[in-house]
Amino acid sequence: MPAIQPTPERIADLPESPESARRDTVLDVAWQEALRSFLVDLRGRGYSLLTLRDYQGDVERLRKFSRCSPTELDEEAIDAALREWLLEGAAPAVLRRKRSALRGFLAFLGRSGVRTCSAAELWRRAMTEPAEDRLLLALVIAAGARLPELCSVEGRDLKPRARIVRLRSGLRLIPMHPALVELLDELRHEAPLAPFRPVLGGRHGFPVNVRTMHARFRRLVVRLGVPDVNPDHLRREMASHLVSLRTPQGLVSAFLARDRGRPIAPRQGTLTDLTCLAERIAAFPLPLKKRVETVFCDAAAP
Repeated sequence: MPAIQPTPERIADLPESPESARRDTVLDVAWQEALRSFLVDLRGRGYSLLTLRDYQGDVERLRKFSRCSPTELDEEAIDAALREWLLEGAAPAVLRRKRSALRGFLAFLGRSGVRTCSAAELWRRAMTEPAEDRLLLALVIAAGARLPELCSVEGRDLKPRARIVRLRSGLRLIPMHPALVELLDELRHEAPLAPFRPVLGGRHGFPVNVRTMHARFRRLVVRLGVPDVNPDHLRREMASHLVSLRTPQGLVSAFLARDRGRPIAPRQGTLTDLTCLAERIAAFPLPLKKRVETVFCDAAAP
């Protein structure tokens, strides 16, 4: 009697070999461990629970698209997953968010090829840049300001004596870092603060739009040799510093303007008052010129 040939349906129902089942189990454990470590790292950098849920779903979907282990993951696997999402009808904005999430996972694994730079190192490189570019970088790093918020910052919003930065567009009061106070004192003759004049205005002193602010930041990081630096990464570095000091999650979300108007911090009218974070923000390691000169003089002394 001839042997019965298995149909495609019966082939799908056949049990897997022990070797393939064991390999799938090892892959699942490796992906689960990599994903767990990635989410712990994101939580330590101040990401909200909703963002963690989205990133977790994107990485789990990437696991279904690729049959490789996390150690073999590369940009081609991410591009293949994005093509699958595109065929499913995902919008361009959704694809950009998913690409950012997957590239962040790849960068966490240490194989993205993206050059990273800490905020302190970027601050050192910008010591010889023009005054407005240094002030732009200081407000992003030390005050956690988003680029759209910087378009409306005027001279009256920077108060070095009270050590407060007022972000009217972001509806919050941020304590001023000592490095920003030192920078404003250094630039008081080169770029004086007029009360109702934009701090980062255009060529003729008028406010600029958001695209111009993004282009200005992009030109700055390209000149500094780190074109892949994102302004949100710099803000997240300060948020990670606050989380390491056991700052409540609500205050970290308010610092990043992610609180969605929830009453999680004291308020001054419509503004969220975050001056309670003054000591923690001042502890963020940004190099000070006075401190560097003092150390240099002490080292040069006999």
